[in-house]
Amino acid sequence: MSVGQCHEGLGHLDDAAAHIRSAVQIFEKTCGHSSPLTANALGVLGRIFIAQGKSEEAEPLVLESLNLEAAKDAFHPDTVWRLLNTLKEIWTDGGRQMKLEELNAKCKRYEPAIQCCTTRIDELKLEENAKEVGTVSVIFKTAGELFMLAGMYRPAQLYLQRALALLKRISDFDCTVLIQSCVSSLEFLSSIV
Repeated sequence: MSVGQCHEGLGHLDDAAAHIRSAVQIFEKTCGHSSPLTANALGVLGRIFIAQGKSEEAEPLVLESLNLEAAKDAFHPDTVWRLLNTLKEIWTDGGRQMKLEELNAKCKRYEPAIQCCTTRIDELKLEENAKEVGTVSVIFKTAGELFMLAGMYRPAQLYLQRALALLKRISDFDCTVLIQSCVSSLEFLSSIV
């Protein structure tokens, strides 16, 4: 795994992918598919595929990594947000042409993972943890944006409202742009819901 990440850092993406692919296989055989090591390796492999311009190959790996991260005992909001954001960026990078119905169908597949993450956030009461409020707010914002891409406008509204409420509580970081983004999205959604 470390050798693969070193290759990634050096920009040797083919070598990095080969080493990380091997790490995934090793972790699955020795630790099991649901291992945190497997989850991390799948996410890294997805990231490398994206850097190689292989978003279609990366997307199921990133989604599986998110599913595993959301289900594991040690829930890491930063990792969850990075994976959700990666999924969003796969569809919003500007270089992809597809029909709206196809985009909606692809993004609807993220609903169970988002629901699992939300359940974990609620169970762990992370919205009450001052150290996690910022990360939880961007998880909700990104989830809302993914629901918008899925054409699921009511859940999108609910997630963006939760994100906005949390962002407004943050006093040690300038969240103006994030707040404005939530407000703009909610204004758009109010016109169609």
